[in-house]
Amino acid sequence: MALAGASAHAASRIDKLAPPEEVLEYQSSIFKDVGVVQRIAMQKGERFLLSTNFSADFSDGPYTNYVVQVNPGYAINDFWEVYLTSGPLFISNPRSIVSKIESLTLANNERATIEYNKPKFMMGFEVIWAPLYGKDALGFRHLVRSDTFLKAGYSKVFYTGESGSRFHLGFGKTYFITKALGFRAALVANYTQTIIDQKKSYSFLGAVEVGTNFYF
Repeated sequence: MALAGASAHAASRIDKLAPPEEVLEYQSSIFKDVGVVQRIAMQKGERFLLSTNFSADFSDGPYTNYVVQVNPGYAINDFWEVYLTSGPLFISNPRSIVSKIESLTLANNERATIEYNKPKFMMGFEVIWAPLYGKDALGFRHLVRSDTFLKAGYSKVFYTGESGSRFHLGFGKTYFITKALGFRAALVANYTQTIIDQKKSYSFLGAVEVGTNFYF
C-alpha cells in the first residue's frame, strides 16, 4: 500500500509539473522567425541577372557625381553572383567650393578656376557574396525576405581624353519583392583615380547605391 501511495503521489507531482496541452501546442512567432533566419530566401542559383542602380557619391571633391549603372550578371549558386558593370551615364554637378574658388582673383588679375575632368562612362566587373538570409518586418503584418551581401569589383573610368581605375568594396541588402524582382541598396567605398588640375591621383569616394535586380 505504501508503494502504491508513493507511485500515486509521484504521478500526481508529474501531472502538476507537466505543462498543459495548450502550452505545448503554442509556438511563439518570435521563435518561428528565428527558425527561418538561415533559410535561403529565394533560389537564385544558375539564373541570369540584370542589376540596374543609381548611385551618388558623398566625397569632399569639387563635384558630385551621379551615375546610372546597367549590370548583366549570373548567379553561380545561391550565394555567389558575378556581374559585368557598365556606367553609360554620368551626371557631374559642381559643389559650392567651385563657385567660391571661381570668385577669387589671383595676383595676375585672372580668375581662379578648378579644372576637373568629368567622367563620361565606365566598364568593369564585380563579385557579390550573399551569405546571410532572413526576413524583415514591414509593419506588424507584412514580412519581406531579404539577403545581406558583400561585394567587390574593379572598373575603368573614362574621362575626356583620359582614363582611370576604380576599385570598390561595399555591403548592402536585397529585398525580394517577387521571384523575379528585388530591390537592392548598398553603401560602397570607391578607391578612384580622379583628374583635378591636370593631375591624376587616387582618392576615396563614398557612395550610396539604390536600384533593382531582375532574375531570369
